[in-house]
Amino acid sequence: MGKSTLTPSSIVVAADNGNAVQKIIVDRLDGMPPKKIRMGSLITPIEASNQARTAFQMIKGNTNWSGKGWLMGGATMIRDSDIGKIQYGLPLLIGAIWDSIVDGDVVNLLVSIHNPAAFKDDLINAYQGVHVVEHGGDRKAITIKPLGVAQEGLGAILVAKAQSPSTMLLDLGAGTGIVTLFAGVGCHPGTAAYPIDGFGSIYLERKLKTHPTVSKEVGRVLTDEEARLIVADSKHVLRVKPAQCPCSDCDPIDVDLSGAIEEIAKAWIAELCRRARQQFSTEILSTTKWVACGGSCQIPAVARALQASGITVIPSPQMANVEGLVAIARKKV
Repeated sequence: MGKSTLTPSSIVVAADNGNAVQKIIVDRLDGMPPKKIRMGSLITPIEASNQARTAFQMIKGNTNWSGKGWLMGGATMIRDSDIGKIQYGLPLLIGAIWDSIVDGDVVNLLVSIHNPAAFKDDLINAYQGVHVVEHGGDRKAITIKPLGVAQEGLGAILVAKAQSPSTMLLDLGAGTGIVTLFAGVGCHPGTAAYPIDGFGSIYLERKLKTHPTVSKEVGRVLTDEEARLIVADSKHVLRVKPAQCPCSDCDPIDVDLSGAIEEIAKAWIAELCRRARQQFSTEILSTTKWVACGGSCQIPAVARALQASGITVIPSPQMANVEGLVAIARKKV
């Protein structure tokens, strides 16, 4: 890697760590376009970085990670919502922004979680301070100054200009569906974000595998990878050998599974709305706005199901929250 032409400075970073994907924006405040980063929320902790040149090692800094290393990617995924962000957020952040920072940078950081009231202090303690990290033969010391901890989804509400006396936000990620009732720029008084584990896009994948029509059309049960690819595919099509192929060299055919996906998506969104109404039964108004963000909103069948239910999908739904967060962060620096 060539020598960086960047000079140490005070920069702004906004981070939204999802179960599967972390969304980050780095703005060096130098007049250049901010760097937008989407990277898997996967990490492999290791004891010594000499196991691989691609490993990161914290020489000094965070108590839990000092003297330890990690690889970006692997088997450990951020789970358990805010707890996972406290445990793995710092190394995931450093790994993701490594190419966008230089030795001596001051990182003014704004992050969001679902329950700031309970975990704000723990999250700030996990990030703040001077961290000295080695990776790929380079050593960088950065100072992280947390600007605060925002309510998850606030950035998306601001981007959509959806702040009102009552706004219901459905945050549809990979592993979790989170329902939050906003009043202006905060949770409705007396309420908190309502995460529903297993109600992200993995719900669609799981239901697709057990759908009777799918097994009949394909001629077998789908693999996990096939289910994931079909859900993500814009046409929801799977190319397979014909189920009744009498020989081994039959040409593959495209099996259209869009009908099954549409059915599952509609049921999923209907159930999320039912749970939201149940959770916030005394706070929802007839004038409550319903909006949605998160990576699962990019799945065509999900977007159609949301629209059919009268729910507005916020533009750039996967990055919307962090786009709003970075705008808030700039005003704090």
